[in-house]
Amino acid sequence: NAQAAVDAEGSALVLCARVSDCPSDGNQLEADVRAIPASVGRPSQVLVDKGYANGEQVQALQNEGIEVYCAMRAQALECRRRYEFRPAERRRENPVEHTAPWMVQMSRKLASEEGRKLYARRKQTVEPVFGIDRKSGAKGKSVAGRGELGGRSSNKKREQVQALQNEGI
Repeated sequence: NAQAAVDAEGSALVLCARVSDCPSDGNQLEADVRAIPASVGRPSQVLVDKGYANGEQVQALQNEGIEVYCAMRAQALECRRRYEFRPAERRRENPVEHTAPWMVQMSRKLASEEGRKLYARRKQTVEPVFGIDRKSGAKGKSVAGRGELGGRSSNKKREQVQALQNEGI
Protein backbone atom coordinates (compact mmCIF):
# COMPACT_ATOMS: atom_id res chain seq x y z
CA ASN A 1 0.00 0.00 0.00
CA ALA A 2 1.90 3.06 -1.25
CA GLN A 3 1.63 6.12 1.00
CA ALA A 4 2.62 9.70 0.27
CA ALA A 5 2.58 12.99 2.15
CA VAL A 6 2.23 16.07 -0.06
CA ASP A 7 2.62 19.76 0.78
CA ALA A 8 -0.80 21.42 0.51
CA GLU A 9 0.52 24.97 0.94
CA GLY A 10 1.01 25.53 -2.76
CA SER A 11 4.17 23.67 -3.81
CA ALA A 12 2.52 20.21 -3.87
CA LEU A 13 5.97 18.68 -3.31
CA VAL A 14 6.00 15.08 -2.11
CA LEU A 15 7.34 15.34 1.44
CA CYS A 16 7.70 11.60 1.90
CA ALA A 17 6.72 8.35 0.22
CA ARG A 18 6.66 4.98 1.89
CA VAL A 19 5.16 1.54 1.45
CA SER A 20 3.13 -0.36 4.02
CA ASP A 21 2.29 -4.05 3.99
CA CYS A 22 -1.13 -3.25 5.44
CA PRO A 23 -3.89 -3.10 2.79
CA SER A 24 -5.87 -0.53 4.80
CA ASP A 25 -4.96 3.11 5.45
CA GLY A 26 -6.74 2.96 8.83
CA ASN A 27 -3.58 2.55 10.91
CA GLN A 28 -1.20 4.53 8.69
CA LEU A 29 -1.86 8.14 9.74
CA GLU A 30 0.75 8.44 12.50
CA ALA A 31 3.37 6.50 10.54
CA ASP A 32 2.85 8.70 7.48
CA VAL A 33 3.21 11.91 9.48
CA ARG A 34 6.27 10.60 11.32
CA ALA A 35 7.86 9.58 7.98
CA ILE A 36 8.15 13.24 6.98
CA PRO A 37 11.85 14.09 7.40
CA ALA A 38 12.73 16.55 10.17
CA SER A 39 14.59 18.66 7.60
CA VAL A 40 11.25 19.36 5.87
CA GLY A 41 9.64 20.49 9.10
CA ARG A 42 6.72 19.35 11.15
CA PRO A 43 3.24 19.82 9.70
CA SER A 44 0.77 21.97 11.61
CA GLN A 45 -2.24 20.51 9.76
CA VAL A 46 -2.95 17.17 8.12
CA LEU A 47 -5.69 16.59 5.50
CA VAL A 48 -6.67 12.94 5.02
CA ASP A 49 -9.50 10.97 3.44
CA LYS A 50 -11.97 8.69 5.17
CA GLY A 51 -9.66 5.68 4.90
CA TYR A 52 -7.42 7.18 7.60
CA ALA A 53 -10.23 7.59 10.14
CA ASN A 54 -8.75 6.22 13.36
CA GLY A 55 -9.72 8.04 16.55
CA GLU A 56 -6.65 7.00 18.54
CA GLN A 57 -4.22 8.15 15.86
CA VAL A 58 -6.11 11.39 15.22
CA GLN A 59 -6.06 12.14 18.96
CA ALA A 60 -2.36 11.30 19.28
CA LEU A 61 -1.46 13.77 16.52
CA GLN A 62 -3.76 16.45 17.88
CA ASN A 63 -2.16 16.01 21.33
CA GLU A 64 1.13 16.92 19.63
CA GLY A 65 -0.38 20.12 18.22
CA ILE A 66 -1.03 18.79 14.71
CA GLU A 67 -4.55 19.71 13.59
CA VAL A 68 -6.11 16.78 11.71
CA TYR A 69 -8.88 17.16 9.12
CA CYS A 70 -10.20 13.69 8.33
CA ALA A 71 -13.23 13.10 6.11
CA MET A 72 -15.97 11.25 7.92
CA ARG A 73 -17.68 10.03 4.78
CA ALA A 74 -16.88 9.79 1.11
CA GLN A 75 -16.58 13.18 -0.55
CA ALA A 76 -18.87 12.05 -3.34
CA LEU A 77 -21.68 11.99 -0.80
CA GLU A 78 -21.30 15.71 -0.30
CA CYS A 79 -22.26 16.35 -3.92
CA ARG A 80 -25.98 16.51 -4.36
CA ARG A 81 -27.35 15.16 -7.61
CA ARG A 82 -29.31 17.55 -9.73
CA TYR A 83 -31.85 14.88 -10.61
CA GLU A 84 -32.51 12.12 -8.12
CA PHE A 85 -34.98 9.39 -8.94
CA ARG A 86 -34.10 6.81 -6.29
CA PRO A 87 -36.40 6.48 -3.28
CA ALA A 88 -35.18 8.55 -0.31
CA GLU A 89 -34.35 5.45 1.78
CA ARG A 90 -31.96 4.20 -0.94
CA ARG A 91 -30.08 7.46 -1.39
CA ARG A 92 -26.55 7.71 -0.15
CA GLU A 93 -27.13 11.31 0.81
CA ASN A 94 -28.75 9.97 3.99
CA PRO A 95 -25.69 8.45 5.72
CA VAL A 96 -25.71 6.84 9.13
CA GLU A 97 -24.96 9.50 11.73
CA HIS A 98 -21.72 9.13 13.67
CA THR A 99 -21.99 8.61 17.42
CA ALA A 100 -18.33 8.46 18.47
CA PRO A 101 -17.53 11.86 20.01
CA TRP A 102 -14.34 12.38 17.95
CA MET A 103 -16.24 11.64 14.73
CA VAL A 104 -19.03 14.06 15.61
CA GLN A 105 -16.45 16.75 16.42
CA MET A 106 -14.54 16.05 13.19
CA SER A 107 -17.75 16.23 11.13
CA ARG A 108 -18.53 19.64 12.63
CA LYS A 109 -14.98 20.86 12.01
CA LEU A 110 -15.13 19.79 8.35
CA ALA A 111 -18.59 21.34 7.91
CA SER A 112 -17.29 24.76 8.98
CA GLU A 113 -16.29 27.25 6.29
CA GLU A 114 -12.62 27.03 7.28
CA GLY A 115 -12.76 23.22 7.35
CA ARG A 116 -14.29 23.03 3.87
CA LYS A 117 -11.69 25.43 2.44
CA LEU A 118 -8.79 23.55 3.99
CA TYR A 119 -10.05 20.12 3.02
CA ALA A 120 -10.65 21.25 -0.57
CA ARG A 121 -6.85 21.58 -0.89
CA ARG A 122 -6.53 17.81 -0.61
CA LYS A 123 -8.14 17.26 -4.00
CA GLN A 124 -5.74 19.77 -5.56
CA THR A 125 -2.54 18.43 -4.02
CA VAL A 126 -2.53 14.71 -3.28
CA GLU A 127 -4.67 13.31 -6.08
CA PRO A 128 -2.72 15.05 -8.90
CA VAL A 129 0.53 13.55 -7.56
CA PHE A 130 -0.82 10.06 -8.09
CA GLY A 131 -2.05 11.14 -11.52
CA ILE A 132 1.45 12.32 -12.46
CA ASP A 133 2.76 8.98 -11.17
CA ARG A 134 0.52 7.11 -13.62
CA LYS A 135 1.39 9.42 -16.53
CA SER A 136 5.13 9.05 -15.89
CA GLY A 137 5.07 5.38 -16.85
CA ALA A 138 5.26 4.02 -13.33
CA LYS A 139 2.06 2.08 -13.93
CA GLY A 140 3.90 -1.14 -14.76
CA LYS A 141 6.24 -0.99 -11.77
CA SER A 142 5.70 -2.68 -8.43
CA VAL A 143 3.73 -0.85 -5.76
CA ALA A 144 6.98 0.05 -3.98
CA GLY A 145 8.44 1.46 -7.19
CA ARG A 146 5.32 3.48 -7.94
CA GLY A 147 5.40 5.37 -4.66
CA GLU A 148 9.06 6.30 -4.95
CA LEU A 149 9.12 6.97 -8.69
CA GLY A 150 5.91 8.99 -8.59
CA GLY A 151 7.28 11.10 -5.76
CA ARG A 152 10.51 11.79 -7.63
CA SER A 153 8.88 12.65 -10.95
CA SER A 154 6.27 14.86 -9.29
CA ASN A 155 8.90 16.75 -7.29
CA LYS A 156 11.21 17.24 -10.27
CA LYS A 157 8.43 18.79 -12.31
CA ARG A 158 7.33 21.06 -9.46
CA GLU A 159 10.92 22.09 -8.60
CA GLN A 160 11.51 23.15 -12.21
CA VAL A 161 8.31 25.23 -12.26
CA GLN A 162 9.21 26.89 -8.95
CA ALA A 163 12.72 27.71 -10.18
CA LEU A 164 11.29 29.41 -13.25
CA GLN A 165 8.82 31.36 -11.13
CA ASN A 166 11.61 32.49 -8.79
CA GLU A 167 13.58 33.78 -11.79
CA GLY A 168 10.53 35.72 -12.93
CA ILE A 169 10.05 33.72 -16.11
